[in-house]
Amino acid sequence: MISVIELSKSHTANYISQEIIKCLNEWDIPKDNIMAVVSDNGSNITKSINDTFGNHRHVACFAHTINLVFEKSVKTTDTLTDLLSKVCSIVKYFKQSTSQTHPT
Repeated sequence: MISVIELSKSHTANYISQEIIKCLNEWDIPKDNIMAVVSDNGSNITKSINDTFGNHRHVACFAHTINLVFEKSVKTTDTLTDLLSKVCSIVKYFKQSTSQTHPT
């Protein structure tokens, strides 16, 4: 990673591409020197990378992909959804209750 920037406009593929090129220019890195770009699977991010570097340089983040698969699996399994809801309620209760998290 060479930079972290705040995107102040709508996160369109065109705007993201412009910001990527600006970053490369600031570091004096020719875009042909970029072998791969790892990102999440957002369509705007994927399009900006493909438009900037070509279709062969985008690599979807494996961890993000696994997380998306997990989230979809949980949402379609009622028993897991119920269990996670109960666990979240318990965690929320203890986070909001100082007497329960720090008993005297």
